[in-house]
Amino acid sequence: MNPEITQFIADLKEPWQAERCNALRELTLEAIPDALERMQYKKAPLPEKRQIRRRHFDVEGRGKLHDF
Repeated sequence: MNPEITQFIADLKEPWQAERCNALRELTLEAIPDALERMQYKKAPLPEKRQIRRRHFDVEGRGKLHDF
């Protein structure tokens, strides 16, 4: 088991979060014993760095792309 993952779970604020993470971790390692554990993301990306494209249709049915 990866000690970084163990510490991450131990540092969770809510006990139920640690319980859920440990249960999922055990289930995963039972199903895939040689699975490699690693931290991929430690925080969510900032929403302002993501660009969202939406298509809005006018009354004639023509679509226009808008960046948000």
